[in-house]
Amino acid sequence: MRDNSKRQVGVQALKAKRMLTQGDLVYARIEDLYDTVALTSFKPVDKDAGSPNDFAYLSISEIKQDFVESFQNHLGIGDFVKARVLEVTRLGVYLTIKENDLGVVQAFCGTCRKELSATPSGLSCSACGAKEFRKTPLD
Repeated sequence: MRDNSKRQVGVQALKAKRMLTQGDLVYARIEDLYDTVALTSFKPVDKDAGSPNDFAYLSISEIKQDFVESFQNHLGIGDFVKARVLEVTRLGVYLTIKENDLGVVQAFCGTCRKELSATPSGLSCSACGAKEFRKTPLD
């Protein structure tokens, strides 16, 4: 705002984003899979939430309530997941998809990288015919 009579100029601050906190929902893309952890890039569902980092970790123990030996049949590189923030520390953001309403919302074929479509027996690729499984919401 500008006031020529008083020779003043004012600046209004933009609405500051709040820091990402435990319990916030995010959409994450699986960037890489290791033995016990997945590296993801993420965006908060709440547009008012922000984070100093765009990467988060998803531990293999945070996939489902049962014991999970490997990421195979649960996640694939390039998949998009709906996840909840488990913890925010100075070392990073940690996610979970253990809850029934969380998991893979968009999956891609491990063979040809085309999008997989849901069938009664799992996920299938219309391009190459591959059948795959993922941890999807309500599993």
